[in-house]
Amino acid sequence: MQRFKSIIIPMQGKSKNNLHWLYNTATDIEPPKIFSYYSLRFQFDGTSHRNSEKLLLIVEIPVPFTELTETDTIPLENYLLGFLAPVINDLSYEYVNNDKNVREKAQFEVQTVNEVMLRRSGIHYNRDNNSVILTIHFCVPLVNALSVNARSAIRAVRDILEHIENVMKSLDQDKLSAYISCYHNQLRIREYLKCHDLCAFIANGSILPRENGTLKPMKNAIPFCSPKELEVTIPLDKGEKLAGMGIKRGVTVITGGGYSGKSTLLDAIEAGIYNHIPGDGREYVITNDSALKIY
Repeated sequence: MQRFKSIIIPMQGKSKNNLHWLYNTATDIEPPKIFSYYSLRFQFDGTSHRNSEKLLLIVEIPVPFTELTETDTIPLENYLLGFLAPVINDLSYEYVNNDKNVREKAQFEVQTVNEVMLRRSGIHYNRDNNSVILTIHFCVPLVNALSVNARSAIRAVRDILEHIENVMKSLDQDKLSAYISCYHNQLRIREYLKCHDLCAFIANGSILPRENGTLKPMKNAIPFCSPKELEVTIPLDKGEKLAGMGIKRGVTVITGGGYSGKSTLLDAIEAGIYNHIPGDGREYVITNDSALKIY
């Protein structure tokens, strides 16, 4: 942090165009501008020559878990991003001052996650040193929209790093294990579909309806139960099994009266091309990822 201060403090009151000195590449004379704060390391990168105050704050966070496989990285990244993003984005809201020009306060934002487990640009796992790299869009506070407010920038960066440091101490390892286990099961089900001429699977007990206007599972919804003639049982890891409805390749017709759940079932099958997080209700609604929806 001291090195970061030594570079940005001289910019106080100077043109924002000087901010490139925070992230210029290393030379034979000067080491790379990688700063540290407690267990965290951080650096900056630019996004725009025209808006030089808009930077990327890239934070390297040690991961307190070992023996992670390549398959574990996507659920790990999604869990940690879902854990960190609300904390940092809520902190950003505290910096909003409606009585001042927005440029006079630091603004920052982290990519948010939804119910889908995907590879995301906002975070990635670095296997070389067992850490995750979190990318934060960070706007340096300015005076009169032209000159750098270095002291305010230092306070904001320190606040962000302290919040990250504190929240990482309260990670729920059981919840992370649930993410990883769920993701492994989803991959196993996808492999089963390919080998048994199935295009989709809906596990018994799945919650398919969504709360009005949200993507969250509907409270007090009736869990899905497969017709016996369509039920299949899929073996999972550690001797576990999962039963549900298997839809074979070919023509399948879904019938029913009004408000009987036809569209809800089709929506869940459509979303099943992606893996979902535990607790979504549709985490074991799995559809072959080559599926297309045609009107």
